Amino acid sequence: MSKDAQINIQLESQLRDEAEKILKRLGVSISEAVNIFLRQVVLQNGFPFDVKIPNEETIRAFRQTESNKDGLKTYNSPEELFEEMDKW
Repeated sequence: MSKDAQINIQLESQLRDEAEKILKRLGVSISEAVNIFLRQVVLQNGFPFDVKIPNEETIRAFRQTESNKDGLKTYNSPEELFEEMDKW
């Protein structure tokens, strides 16, 4: 099928640059990535991933993570986390 339509979108240049770096590593251009996304929208008859409004518990966890308060436990390495989990 020939490509005969064009889409112009507005986005933050930093977002474009970061996405472009990742896509380049995958061997895909932004245009190809948009085509893949839109094909998946058609195949799935909607977004190809869940789009949800977070519940209060999730919002609270986001805020806690952002502020690093309220007793949020942090670890210096995955090994340290796994050691702690072994104690449960």
